[in-house]
Amino acid sequence: MRGSADVDLAGDEAVPTATADSTLAEIAQILGGREKLGALFGENSLFQDPEMQKIGEQIPVGRFAGLAGVSREQLQDFLDAVNAC
Repeated sequence: MRGSADVDLAGDEAVPTATADSTLAEIAQILGGREKLGALFGENSLFQDPEMQKIGEQIPVGRFAGLAGVSREQLQDFLDAVNAC
């Protein structure tokens, strides 16, 4: 005889962590991530075009260091801020 059951355990929910390997789409799903992405890239024309946004969502955020006006230090500060939420 076989059986199955669902079990709910009390505890904290898993919280995703933003890293340089996280895509823009993954970071946007983290609480506060979308707003911080907007602050990081600001009015960058690259992200004003809907087609470029679609493409950019699949790129790891670390690839933007040195591009799009974002320094490595700014990127690390951004990741730290997202993970602090």
